[in-house]
Amino acid sequence: MLNLLPIKISGKFNFLLLILIFFSFTQIKSQIVYEDLNNPVYAFLEKLTVKKLIDLNLSVKPYSKKEIVNKLKVLKEGISKLNKVEREELDWYLKRYGLENNKKVKILGEFDFLSSKFKFRAYPLAGYEISTTGSYNGYSKWIGARFEGSTGNISMMFEYIDTGEFGDNVDVQKNLTPETGHFIKYAPNGIEFSDVKGSIIYDFGIGSIALKKNYVNWGSGKFGKLFLSSNAASFPHIEFKLQPASWFSLSYIHGWLNSLVLDSSRFYYSYQGNIQPFLVETYINKYIAANIISFKPYKWLTFSVGNSFIYSGDLRPEMFIPVMYFKVMDHNTGRGDVNDGNGLIFFDFNTNYFKNINIYGSLLIDVLEIRSLLKGEFYKSWFGVTAGVSFVDVIIPNLDIFAEYSRLNPWLYENKYITTNYKHLGYVLGHWIGNNADLLSFQLNYKFIRSLNLSLKSEIFRKGGSEDIYYAYIERKKLPFLFGNNRYDFSIEFSALFNPLHNVYVKGKYKYSEITDEETQRTPAFLLGNKSSFILSVSYGFP
Repeated sequence: MLNLLPIKISGKFNFLLLILIFFSFTQIKSQIVYEDLNNPVYAFLEKLTVKKLIDLNLSVKPYSKKEIVNKLKVLKEGISKLNKVEREELDWYLKRYGLENNKKVKILGEFDFLSSKFKFRAYPLAGYEISTTGSYNGYSKWIGARFEGSTGNISMMFEYIDTGEFGDNVDVQKNLTPETGHFIKYAPNGIEFSDVKGSIIYDFGIGSIALKKNYVNWGSGKFGKLFLSSNAASFPHIEFKLQPASWFSLSYIHGWLNSLVLDSSRFYYSYQGNIQPFLVETYINKYIAANIISFKPYKWLTFSVGNSFIYSGDLRPEMFIPVMYFKVMDHNTGRGDVNDGNGLIFFDFNTNYFKNINIYGSLLIDVLEIRSLLKGEFYKSWFGVTAGVSFVDVIIPNLDIFAEYSRLNPWLYENKYITTNYKHLGYVLGHWIGNNADLLSFQLNYKFIRSLNLSLKSEIFRKGGSEDIYYAYIERKKLPFLFGNNRYDFSIEFSALFNPLHNVYVKGKYKYSEITDEETQRTPAFLLGNKSSFILSVSYGFP
């Protein structure tokens, strides 16, 4: 038996230790590595999908670098259909993904290795941001690294980022913001948290199977996603993907969530009999099983349907069947209401029937009672909808306009058991606005040169109150949309993203906001009222 010395490693050595751990596994690398969801290549490919120059499923993300390169090759073949800025962007991304295309390229700050059997890439991640909100000031900084590679049909990726946010304008909880919510550690005058992602993936041609800790985004929506989003921190999961035909694809995950609910029956004391034994606490196990199946009956239409299931306690083998309708398993396996789970059904569509126009929509159903609907008792059904439209190359090339509306009815994402609500680490897995809320968004993007993207956005956000879960299940209290204490937001912002070199980003943003909230302590005090905010950041690795 091997005994390890109890060594306490200080925070500044964590990064070096993780690099050493990763390099001990560098013999396992692959063809499928998922691109970061914040990379501008997503906007580039989505726009050209709307223009009907490539075919891409806009409802299932992230995309693998293998898939991205394949789409870039298609665009290269039809380069005459691109305008000047798009051609420059295409050349830019072909160089950036040269390694995936079996070409050795030189990228500032990046180490690449290419041989007939092995590909490897490593680069740092770092950034610094200063911000003001009214008379409140703060700054953020982050540092980390990303490693990825491939050999044969197997891939591996590892990414680690340490982030600190400091000052008197830090949104600690991030409950009503599109920013990702993490498990935080309080620091002097701020907070600190880490974001760790990794994967090992086997590619079998028409699909892949993976063990990942990464973000999953399912559903249409530029300003928020109903089904699965990046609102909560990433969680470990098994993933299975299959695309045996151009008109059909399946994505499935089974993930391990954190309920944050203590299981006192599993507590125990370590080193009993010592001067002061340590109490070891344990959370109740919580899991998610979900799938989404996409059909493409026409080149201009993609329709997707899926379902998810949150359950707790013991692992259930039927939840590992990728094509299962999960909720029915509570009844089919004889559970009934005994330790049952929380099931949701999801529908989504995307169409670019009209060139340069994309129309999309999503419907998420948590509870649906047909009898109640027929009686006009709509409050007994819990659902959310998103509808949006995007126009590209409006009047002049590279001027794009987006409009989107989302409404989430009361009780959506909640459940009678706290261990099976639609949350991870206390953050909703779907749309960041949560239930009993709606959001109307407009955005205009313009890019007159490849390296600079200008954006103007305006939003109206309304959020109602909450009630005891008793009124959802026992008394069935009639609660209108936006009941309770209301929060109202109006904002308009201008932002610019400058990308002069590969992996190098400079971002600036000005935002004017008017926020009122009838519920105390829900909204940080520094955000309330009429405020002007400024942000300036410099980063390497991602914007």
